[in-house]
Amino acid sequence: MQLRPADTYAKVILTLIAGLLAFDVLARQESMPVHAQGPWRHTIAHLNAPFTPKDIPKFEKALNDASGGGELVAVIPVFRGDEYMAVFKQR
Repeated sequence: MQLRPADTYAKVILTLIAGLLAFDVLARQESMPVHAQGPWRHTIAHLNAPFTPKDIPKFEKALNDASGGGELVAVIPVFRGDEYMAVFKQR
């Protein structure tokens, strides 16, 4: 039985796809892993301090006490009263 031209085209395309997949699997190139962050360490501190206009000095003091000399990255409210999570970047 002789193949029709459309069958030959499909066979060629499927052979090319199979060849490319085989090449992708068998010819893996060694690469160095990518690290998302450098030598920075992040610390998380739990704060129990009110955040109202009259209590901002208390909040700042709690934030400074928790930082340990690190740079402030984010303050995340925990939605339970006056509780917050503070993220600090430390070397």
